[in-house]
Amino acid sequence: MADAFICDAVRTPIGRYGGALAKVRTDDLAAVPLKALLARNPEIASAIDEIVFGCANQAGEDNRNVARMAALLSGLPDTTPAMTVNRLCASGLDAVGAAARAIKAGEIDLAIAGGEREVALAGGADAPLDPFDLGCLATRRAPAGGPPFTVAEGAAVWVLEERGHARRRGARELGEIRGYSSTAAVGGDVPAAIRRALSSALAGAGDLADEPASARVESAARQTAALSRELHHRLGHALAASGPIDGALRLAGMAEASTAASAAAGLVLAIGTLGQCAALALAGPECS
Repeated sequence: MADAFICDAVRTPIGRYGGALAKVRTDDLAAVPLKALLARNPEIASAIDEIVFGCANQAGEDNRNVARMAALLSGLPDTTPAMTVNRLCASGLDAVGAAARAIKAGEIDLAIAGGEREVALAGGADAPLDPFDLGCLATRRAPAGGPPFTVAEGAAVWVLEERGHARRRGARELGEIRGYSSTAAVGGDVPAAIRRALSSALAGAGDLADEPASARVESAARQTAALSRELHHRLGHALAASGPIDGALRLAGMAEASTAASAAAGLVLAIGTLGQCAALALAGPECS
């Protein structure tokens, strides 16, 4: 099986609901990080095998193939294939997972994957529950004092590449995608779905041998949820873009790590409305 490496990642600022990005068209917003990515990596424009974008709502200006529109707006040739996927708030992370799977299967060598969210033009409001509070999700009750954060606007894209292809062009390696998984809640039990997603992602990463699986998953569930909650509380929840934005920040942290231990496999978690979850296991370049 081939290895899927992350060779670059770009995100927009995260705009508050109704703020500076509120009147930017969805496809225009998605094209912003894509253009920046191509400016930094001009040699990949003719080598892209697939573009995958996650889009959560797909209403109003979101209702067409946002990935294809963004690709054309970024100046890529019309021969570049692109598709849009929807797993609601887990859509962007699902786009990354789908592209990584195609690389690992040997079907493609280079993909751009990410997500976008332009809430103001598609409709949006405060999140009624805290999607990263396992207790809140278990009881289906909003936390005291109301929602911890609001939905937000933003977009992020990653360059995913097969290891040999990346090294032949001298690309930097930010990290490797070791495992990916998606799950759905049974009977509304979202915490259980989160644990299943993380367990499968960690198993794919070969990262369950250091301690009992149940303890590793429980620790991962709480730590990953806490990190994601902190990010979303400070910046807002960019729905379909939240997973790629969260992951881009984790990658930056791994790139700055000085030891293999601190660059060990990280986890990115995205939780979609209607009880669907996605989890991505990342390894820093020192661990690959």
